[in-house]
Amino acid sequence: MSKLLFILLTSVLFFSSCNNAKTGDLNIVFQANYGDEVLEFGKTYNQLDGTAFTILRSDFFMSDVRMIKDDGTEEFLSDLEQIDFDSSTGGIKVSFEDVDAANYESIQFSIGLLPDVNATQPSDYDAASSLANAGYYWSAWDSYIFTKTEGRVDDGTGSITTGWIFHTGKDELLTDVIINVDRSVKGDELNEFRIVMDHKGLFEENGEAVELGINHDPSNIGKLASFIDRIADSFTAVSK
Repeated sequence: MSKLLFILLTSVLFFSSCNNAKTGDLNIVFQANYGDEVLEFGKTYNQLDGTAFTILRSDFFMSDVRMIKDDGTEEFLSDLEQIDFDSSTGGIKVSFEDVDAANYESIQFSIGLLPDVNATQPSDYDAASSLANAGYYWSAWDSYIFTKTEGRVDDGTGSITTGWIFHTGKDELLTDVIINVDRSVKGDELNEFRIVMDHKGLFEENGEAVELGINHDPSNIGKLASFIDRIADSFTAVSK
């Protein structure tokens, strides 16, 4: 083999391997919407019955984050992440390195904390951990708060001043989410999937407006279960 031919073959193999990298980096960006528009905290929205209200807070824990390839195998991404739209409703970025280059049919996770994690307490963690925040723990119920959604509502006086909250928690409310994505992670580059959480549907049930009040008591598990189910149904993968 001539020296020139050897160099050419080596170059082809090198560039071929570069173009077929087995992993890539991935950003999953969560965007908060209300209907077709990016959610605005403090903006006045109207329920189906015309009741005026605002949303002032929206966040949730997600556990066992993974993606499912076209061949049915799983790519594990993270044990636990917290998505808090307080910093930006337009996009909260969660980054993952060395993700298998492949075609993916879905992103899956559970809203809330897995039972072994939910059995811990904020004092078990370093201050830098999101689980160290005592504001996300119900000591009376031995459970973390999985989701917080809060705002104000018109109590009939024409003034949007009455507070409302939905805080969910307890092991029985751990809720699975499956988001169809049908997208590819390409090797040796930065990829991005964008997931929209549409808050409008959180306040509608069976074609009626959801009553807004103080829902912070796990003993009233029915309302909380319905609310977290609506959260699970609110996610959609979208193009950039």
